[in-house]
Amino acid sequence: MELLRKLISALLFVFVVIPVSVVLIRGILDGGATSADSIGLGAAALAIFVIVYTLWNKDGFQRLVSKARENWGSDGKYEIPADIETSVSLMKYRRTGSFTVPMFRQRVKLWKGASFSVRSGHVSAPKDWVKEESGTLRLTASHLIYLGNRSNKKMTWRSIVSMSADKGILEVQQTNRNAVRWQGKGIDANFVAAAELLWRASEAVEATIAVTTE
Repeated sequence: MELLRKLISALLFVFVVIPVSVVLIRGILDGGATSADSIGLGAAALAIFVIVYTLWNKDGFQRLVSKARENWGSDGKYEIPADIETSVSLMKYRRTGSFTVPMFRQRVKLWKGASFSVRSGHVSAPKDWVKEESGTLRLTASHLIYLGNRSNKKMTWRSIVSMSADKGILEVQQTNRNAVRWQGKGIDANFVAAAELLWRASEAVEATIAVTTE
């Protein structure tokens, strides 16, 4: 899938972005293009370039995570630093406070001169991830530990049933509990790679991880 995405982005760049850019430059140099034509072609070239760039760099963070794992070892044997930690924000998935109230009113006619109105609808409050507090997220050989301003969390790696991460975001799910999300600049490729390795090692017997203290 990644190879196909790369191929599509490369073809778009070669057969669309470059020709449009050449036409735009020639039109400007020859003086035959009006300002409107130049702006239109320039906007089209820029838009297509953004699309190509997005396709080419999609999942780039996950490639960095894979590279970090490779730097620490291979063949199921890894050596990662001990007690990696970073400053984070603990996020809560809760109502944002802005309400949506879709309603409608329908008048129903019974007989001539007699009718009644029906009102129907619902009230909803959208939910989103919002900052709850600040703290420190630490990775150890046996636990994922969060030390916050008002609360602490200590999870064994075996208690985590799912983990998802992106640049600056780490989210974990334990059995019969709500998902927990942290955000912070320190949640980089190295941090995520270490978290994933420690989590996988708790369930995969063949994965061997040596935690160094250097």
